[in-house]
Amino acid sequence: MIITEWLNQSLTWVKTHQETALAVAITTLGGGGLLVYFAVHTKTLEQQAWTDVLNAQGLAAQGKAPEALNQLDQVSQRFGRLKASSHAQLLKAEILVRQKKWGEAAAIYERLAAQTQVKEIRPFALLGLANSQIAQANYAGASASYQRLLSDFPDHFLSPKAYQNLAAIQEMTGQLDQARQTYQRLQTLYPNSPWAALAGARLIQISPHK
Repeated sequence: MIITEWLNQSLTWVKTHQETALAVAITTLGGGGLLVYFAVHTKTLEQQAWTDVLNAQGLAAQGKAPEALNQLDQVSQRFGRLKASSHAQLLKAEILVRQKKWGEAAAIYERLAAQTQVKEIRPFALLGLANSQIAQANYAGASASYQRLLSDFPDHFLSPKAYQNLAAIQEMTGQLDQARQTYQRLQTLYPNSPWAALAGARLIQISPHK
């Protein structure tokens, strides 16, 4: 009975004095305790960072872009080394695109595309970069960005969209042979798909024998 009461009291104290309990663990366990402390602390920071990103997303959905951008900047400043920080920057770029601030968005996408810490963000950054470059009539830059996406992430679900957009640029800029090759590649890689159907329709339109 006494042991049970002591355990209950101890658990209550730990819950209300988490930082102190962790400090005691560090002192008692040495290096092992230190690793436990940093693991718990990092997890807490990560959770807070993601909460802030989701809050910013909510603000953006409510049309409160300035508040959302401010929240995302704070995430980057406070949690710069965490994965959530990269996602915060991706969301910031998307908000800037909605505001038609193509240059600012492209600069963020370019930084995210160049980083390697959070690999899953890079294809989205490359697609966003290419789309922003198109909006600025930088067709050569957009083509290069689409090709980077296709080279680095050939099996990504964004790849067919990149092929379609790349072919459209090639077609628009008079590179019809390259456009035909890209559309044909799209048909080969994604047969019996909406992408293949769109590519087939465009191939008919730009056929040299039409």
